[in-house]
Amino acid sequence: MSDRELSEIVRERVMEGDDVVDVAKLILSQLGDPPAFFPFAHAFFRGLNVPVQVLYEMVGWNGIGGSGDVSDEDLRTVLQPYADRLLTGE
Repeated sequence: MSDRELSEIVRERVMEGDDVVDVAKLILSQLGDPPAFFPFAHAFFRGLNVPVQVLYEMVGWNGIGGSGDVSDEDLRTVLQPYADRLLTGE
């Protein structure tokens, strides 16, 4: 699946009201094994306009590019403000 398709999935799912962690799990499932951080992060960079420096806070979630020390709640805290901006049109 292309980066563009992944970012479109992010936008569509968030617009449909899906939880950002569920969206992240869906993207993760599309990346194969082992998943790479860059395509995962790029989907949210393009899909939700998440700045690159913020994306690095996701390193480690479910083993994406790190030790696995980022929880679902941590990921939600990082991504939810950008999902909210998409939903409100800000």
